[in-house]
Amino acid sequence: MKLCLALAATLLGIVGSAPLRAADVAKIDCVRDRLPAETLDSMAAGAVLLFSHKPGGEPRQADIENLFAAAQSCQKTYGWSRESRDIAAYYTQATVLLSAARSMLRDVGYDADTLEVSFRALPPDLIKSMASGKASEEAAAAILSIMTKQGVAYSQERLERAVYFASELVEVDRQRAAFASS
Repeated sequence: MKLCLALAATLLGIVGSAPLRAADVAKIDCVRDRLPAETLDSMAAGAVLLFSHKPGGEPRQADIENLFAAAQSCQKTYGWSRESRDIAAYYTQATVLLSAARSMLRDVGYDADTLEVSFRALPPDLIKSMASGKASEEAAAAILSIMTKQGVAYSQERLERAVYFASELVEVDRQRAAFASS
């Protein structure tokens, strides 16, 4: 999906005219706020389908265009650099995926907020290892341990969804930090 976003930015030829300056992290949600509800719903539904390995999960061209149009609008409003604009779009995508992951956890009877608190208490290096979107054996074992301590009955599906959720938490944090330094 990130490749699609990068291609869309290139294809749409969105060029920033604002001067380069550090982006204000408080404004990063501007892109999400300017997206039509239909686009957010479509992106979330696509994330669920992709995670479930079902057809139809690829991003729709209209969603990609709406995402980058919203990012460009925010860029103009706040004077973001091109890099900040693109990072804000990726961040928005990551927040939509995180929201979908929360929903998928809820669907299998697991509280995402409880998992998040415990996950964030893990050693920083272990958390960072999730940035690739693939959990190392050590990271998966740590998440399984969290689940066990919380009394969550093990299932491969619950573990996969918890790992997906944790990787999206890391991605949202990574994009926010990149935006702040852009």
